[in-house]
Amino acid sequence: MARFILLLAFIGAVGFPATASADPITIVDTGPGPAFASDASWLVDYNTAWAAAQFSTTSPVRITNVQGWIVPRGVDFLSGPLRINLMSNASDLPGAPLFSAFTNVPGIGQSTWYGQSGLSWHVAPGTYWLSFEALTRASFMMPGIPAERSGRAAFAVLQSECNFNDRACWPWQPGEAQFPGTGLAVQIFGESASGSPTPEPGSLLLLGGGMLGLMARRFTKRVWRA
Repeated sequence: MARFILLLAFIGAVGFPATASADPITIVDTGPGPAFASDASWLVDYNTAWAAAQFSTTSPVRITNVQGWIVPRGVDFLSGPLRINLMSNASDLPGAPLFSAFTNVPGIGQSTWYGQSGLSWHVAPGTYWLSFEALTRASFMMPGIPAERSGRAAFAVLQSECNFNDRACWPWQPGEAQFPGTGLAVQIFGESASGSPTPEPGSLLLLGGGMLGLMARRFTKRVWRA
């Protein structure tokens, strides 16, 4: 019986490890952009252009939420899907897509954060890009913000007589070439992915209870024999 109690405690604490979730962290938060598009605003359009923002992390993280500050165009027809890619860094320009998320941007609506939560993008320390790519019919603006509040920006223009679905048709260029000293308003939240999981108190209590039960049984045997 004593061995059985100890076995249950071991299974509860080790065989089915319960871990406390990591504390949420802010990876990037530039703050919101302006309520209206200005002359220094990136057009993100399904058959014209895309935009991206650069960021870095110095430790392993799990990205759970990505957002971009977007101003709808004010035309209902231009609502549509938005693809948000986490991309590698290639000579200070967006490289290969690593993860993707999708949301919908209305053609008519208020300027606010648009993005996706509930993600699980595990990222090693390094420099990356968050790209905003309008898909079928979608068209909106991403107002520029001062560069000191953000990282580098980049934009891609669809090449003429090129296949929309071919990423090679969207060559990236430095944002400075279009709007010097201007970046994108983005938010990236997540959790620290470094270190080992921390056991929850319930597991420790179960193990402790099993040990106490074993000690009590041994003590009872000693008293009975005496």
